[in-house]
Amino acid sequence: MIIKIIGISGSPRRGSNTEVLVKEALKGAQKIKDVETDFLSLAGKNIEHCKGCLACQKQNRICVIRDDFQEFFKAYMKADGIIIGSPVYHLSITSCLKAAIERLGQSLFSIYQGEQPLLFKVGGAIAQGNSIYGGQEFALQFIINSFILENCIVVSGNSSQSKLGVPASTFSDSKQGSIRKNKNAISLSRGLGERVAEMAHIINIGIKHYYKETDSKYFERRYLKYL
Repeated sequence: MIIKIIGISGSPRRGSNTEVLVKEALKGAQKIKDVETDFLSLAGKNIEHCKGCLACQKQNRICVIRDDFQEFFKAYMKADGIIIGSPVYHLSITSCLKAAIERLGQSLFSIYQGEQPLLFKVGGAIAQGNSIYGGQEFALQFIINSFILENCIVVSGNSSQSKLGVPASTFSDSKQGSIRKNKNAISLSRGLGERVAEMAHIINIGIKHYYKETDSKYFERRYLKYL
């Protein structure tokens, strides 16, 4: 059984420190057998914010705004495990990532016709800040909350330093690639990737085993036909 893990960088900068950490997490996921990984950067993407037009609800489909959100939606829905990383902006995630997450949630709400989605995907969170106490926990919590809203299974990191995910710091060095000096952040990211991949395997084995004995709504996971 092949498990698909997607790493999503919510940084508006190409080659950002957040991108480095997300890719390191994917390296960790690749240590697990039968795992395929992919990477999506939101840098340079055109993702409009939700306009509250409710057209998706009226048509029971994905958001009707045609931009780069469709690429985000496809990547999210195809994956068994999702690792989302963001730099800390104003004690939260970036606006481009927040726009994508908001439209994802509204699209799924519309596709499910108002019922709670049961995606059974595994999620892991990474937040990179300029200082040690730079708001990483707030950004991590936002990403975690978004996973929970879609009934995904959230994993933490693999040490006492990463109970919510990966809280990384560049120690006031915001140059691209400076996060590589933080060996602990690199290690934690790889560990998070491993845990996401392991749990995705466990979840998919359970789904395969209980498919005929459980309500089918637990297995309606991919909605690419609504694009």
